[in-house]
Amino acid sequence: MEAFVEMRRMLLSNASLFHRLNKIELKQLQADQKSEDIFKALEGDKLRSEKGIFYNEQVFDAYTLVSDIIRIAKSSIILLNNYVDDTV
Repeated sequence: MEAFVEMRRMLLSNASLFHRLNKIELKQLQADQKSEDIFKALEGDKLRSEKGIFYNEQVFDAYTLVSDIIRIAKSSIILLNNYVDDTV
């Protein structure tokens, strides 16, 4: 009986610690889910820009977007930028 009373005292005195551990565990589970979503997006090619906005070192993605635009053009393409090279 004394053991159970002592266990109860220990649980009550450390309730805030257990609460903090539960919060940490929930945050870790959320981070794991976000990581899993990122890995799925990488595998499923969901990270491709849909609006044509690219950042440094994303040259291939920009080239892929331009190639897709060229492929779906019905009759002509009008370039608004003066930059044209042999790949265009």
